[in-house]
Amino acid sequence: MPKIVDHDSQKEKIAEAAWRVIQNDGMEHATVRKIAQESGLPSSSLRHYFNSQAQLLEFALKMVLDRVEKRFLNIDVAVDSLSLEEAKNILLNLLPFDYERELEMEVWLSFSVKSLSDPSLKKLSHDIYGLMYQAVLTILEYLNAAHRLKANLNVEFEAQRLHSLIDGLSIHRLIYPDKISPEQIDYILTKHLKELAE
Repeated sequence: MPKIVDHDSQKEKIAEAAWRVIQNDGMEHATVRKIAQESGLPSSSLRHYFNSQAQLLEFALKMVLDRVEKRFLNIDVAVDSLSLEEAKNILLNLLPFDYERELEMEVWLSFSVKSLSDPSLKKLSHDIYGLMYQAVLTILEYLNAAHRLKANLNVEFEAQRLHSLIDGLSIHRLIYPDKISPEQIDYILTKHLKELAE
């Protein structure tokens, strides 16, 4: 009886192998051969699922987008009663505090840099940026609906400011983990949200 292969699972396995190669060796070394070696599959299997290296890398970046989106869709919040503490805890999900989120952040940063010279990656990089901004904006809109923010606050501007703060904290945490602890990030986000509140 022939072996049944879960093609979606195989593609995810290959994409995760691509993430690890990018994390360990950099985007420039994310070749089909190296990714095949990391995934434990022959190069011919990768070519079966992806027509080119570019298609494989696009899929790997899309998987980052899907996972971040899924993480936020699984958060259950009450729009009209969201507290500052709950908002902060949701926003902490965007930061690289565990291996999976570190890996996602490193892959996204590598792709973002490569997208500056590779137009085929630019749209996906922008989609991830847009998703992160939308997540931050939604949280502030919920806080505003719950009357937790100062009156007449420009929520869209504050979402841009908070998004920039989260990006900066993420990069610092990723590059200098010994310089900025999760506790310090928690304190910074708490303080920032309190400044937006009444």
